[in-house]
Amino acid sequence: MQNQDSIQLSLFDSHFDESNQMNSKDELFSQKDLICSEKVNASSQYEILEWNGCDKEEMQSIQEEIETISEFDGISSVEELLNKYIFGTGIENKSAWSGSYLTKSSQELGIKSNMLAHNGDKFSKEELISIMESLFNTSHQKNMIPLGEEGLKQWFIDNMISKLEAKPIRQFLVKRSKLLNYKSVFLLILRFTEFESLVSKATRKKPFDLVREDFLNQELYDEVITSQFYYQNFALFYKQMNPFTESSLTYTPKERKEVALPPGVQSFLTYKMRQGTKPDRLNKFRYELHRYLRWSCNVLNVFSSYPIDKVPITLFTQEHLKTYKTFLIKGVQSGRFAENGSMKHFKNIKTFFRTLYHMGFIKNDITRGIRNIEGDDYQSRYMPTDKEIEAFFTAVEQYSDTPQLDKLAFGFMLYLGFRSCELAKLRWENINWSIKDVKFTAKGGKVHSLPIPSPLMNHLQEMEKQVDGLVFGMKDKQLRALLSLKYRIFTLIAEWKEASGPHQLRHVYITRLTEKDVTPKTLKRLARHDDLATTSLYIHRSDGEVEDKAKQISFPWEVN
Repeated sequence: MQNQDSIQLSLFDSHFDESNQMNSKDELFSQKDLICSEKVNASSQYEILEWNGCDKEEMQSIQEEIETISEFDGISSVEELLNKYIFGTGIENKSAWSGSYLTKSSQELGIKSNMLAHNGDKFSKEELISIMESLFNTSHQKNMIPLGEEGLKQWFIDNMISKLEAKPIRQFLVKRSKLLNYKSVFLLILRFTEFESLVSKATRKKPFDLVREDFLNQELYDEVITSQFYYQNFALFYKQMNPFTESSLTYTPKERKEVALPPGVQSFLTYKMRQGTKPDRLNKFRYELHRYLRWSCNVLNVFSSYPIDKVPITLFTQEHLKTYKTFLIKGVQSGRFAENGSMKHFKNIKTFFRTLYHMGFIKNDITRGIRNIEGDDYQSRYMPTDKEIEAFFTAVEQYSDTPQLDKLAFGFMLYLGFRSCELAKLRWENINWSIKDVKFTAKGGKVHSLPIPSPLMNHLQEMEKQVDGLVFGMKDKQLRALLSLKYRIFTLIAEWKEASGPHQLRHVYITRLTEKDVTPKTLKRLARHDDLATTSLYIHRSDGEVEDKAKQISFPWEVN
């Protein structure tokens, strides 16, 4: 028997927490973002920009966390799982290629193994690569003249700044674009666009008719000056309005205060932390429990005399939880609350009380018999066309300050459905150049491998080959922030109809796989999901496609 330490499962995924939570982008810029772009060190090309990425995959319920029940009943070892679900019913067949390295010698496996086996769905590695390469019908632009950062800033001037109607704002942004790096310029354009709209509404004038005096409303500045970065730039804009001076503007950073919560909440958060819950997830729980306790103090008489940090958790009853559920449902029905957000929020509140019950902190499980808020977890996303995808990579090639790295990062997301956390952990030694496949580590610590399709291999070959080290050279949050910003810029240049974030490319990858001749089980493994319910959230069809397919359905009783 092989040592289990040397066995690595591919196409079997753990529950990933695709964090799409936005950190405030107002706190991201330090003084270095205000320096001239010519002085920006090339080694700092990937600065930290706290920007949000894309959507979270559903967390397991608290019962799964506590009992950790395997979905493969009766299987007690990795070897048994391989024998039953990959190689057949109990028959060892070590030569079957499951898309992963079954020994530490990946090159040897690649030479000796040719077949993939997925619960009876067998096809060769070459056939799998062929499927992946047929997902997109795009071509690589040749003889593209790279314009880099300066070209990108000129694009901002020609296509964004020029469309602003207020002349004082246009003049200021053109001047600043010659001094700031492209990241700062882009965010300033977005903020001044918002400012122009605010001033227009406050003065009841069209933006084109705004004059200097219209911009001198201190209250309007308070809405847009939310960080030191914006303060410094708006102060320069304000100073431009002679004879007014910079001293007329003030900015006082808001102090961050730790939210005081009751001992029961602190015990819950400590327990979750020991269970391995990530800091972002803990902060989410902290925020949502504070929201629930604040509502309880304001609405429920039994808690009205308590400050939030003194609320006795043991006094909560099932009726209180039902009342809160009704409150959320009415909020959704009135349009005040989002359906999907309310569903997840109520699940988290139930998780809190159920966990406290299992911990012995409260005597009764007040969640018993209370169902979750009903709704649809599915959220439709726009799927770009081949032409839009081609235009996107053309924009990267032409305007990126690091085109090879960016094409590689977005290529992994598009052709293999990589998450940003998987990109951040990817190392050069994980890439097998001889058999053209990549081994990577997911959030849950599992190691997977997939063959590399030729378009992605072409991007890799454009890079300077390295022996070891991180491919992208930064941590997950840094990489996610930078890719989110660049994705927004390049999809704008490529004129996509809709663009959410880099995680959209993973949705594109899985949706395109469904258009090929792959079974649901194979699709689940290529998506690296635990269950098809999760995979189904990544499949999108336009109204036209659904209508066309519906027309193809025929029934026996229909007469031709």
